[in-house]
Amino acid sequence: MTKNPQEGRKLQSKKLLVDAMYQLMQKKPYTEITITELCEEAGLCRRTFYRHFQIPADVLEYAISEIANEFFIVRNTFFTRERTFHRLTVLFFYFWEQRLDVLMLFYKNNLYYYFCDIFSKTLHDTLLNQLPDEFGDAHRKTYLFIFGGLCQLMKNWLDEGACKSPEEMGDYADTIYKIMG
Repeated sequence: MTKNPQEGRKLQSKKLLVDAMYQLMQKKPYTEITITELCEEAGLCRRTFYRHFQIPADVLEYAISEIANEFFIVRNTFFTRERTFHRLTVLFFYFWEQRLDVLMLFYKNNLYYYFCDIFSKTLHDTLLNQLPDEFGDAHRKTYLFIFGGLCQLMKNWLDEGACKSPEEMGDYADTIYKIMG
């Protein structure tokens, strides 16, 4: 529950704009979506759009950041005991399997690498705030390397129709880990 009613309205407006963006991306290419269309689909006025965002890409960036934050929460909840690359990969693909419709909107609109860039930056920023200083920069860069690799593995998964299960993708991760030595 949001304590500040204004904050609640702000979040609701952003959610309406994100949902409108997703709806429009199902109907037409992202590059053809206008602010007017976004506002009409969301049932909001342009002034409300500009209160939160400057351009349609800002809506996508906000949406991706929210998804990344959600992943970080899931990761922290379920990646506690068995901290292996296999387990992280299974968790990663399970997370995306549940959100495949949204992921496919980015993929089909040639925004997959934009998506991965914002997703990785958000995770990086979150990690900077969560990891103790003694872990150092190398530990943080290791996480970036892992998530970069997972994004590439996910791209391959999407290219092949997203047919493999999270467990199968975890098995691929094991093979990759063994090859890397």
